[in-house]
Amino acid sequence: MVDDIGRLPFAVALSRRTARIIRQNLTFALLILAALVPATLIGLPIGPAVFIHEGSTLLVVANALRLLRFRRGAEHEGIDHEARPVRDQRT
Repeated sequence: MVDDIGRLPFAVALSRRTARIIRQNLTFALLILAALVPATLIGLPIGPAVFIHEGSTLLVVANALRLLRFRRGAEHEGIDHEARPVRDQRT
């Protein structure tokens, strides 16, 4: 944690992007489940249903990994978000 108020816009933008991706992932996962449950009750074999479910899980994870590419925008130029506090080297 750093006492730099200049990082606040970055944190807010990242949290908004995170909330958006969480909603996308939940919607996608629930739609897949809503389709798979009736399909298996009607007669879809369990093997393909599991394969589809696991594939959708991989897609959800891949979608969430997009957050790793989040970069600060032009409004954050000159602000070093990755700076670490300098520790005193005296022992």
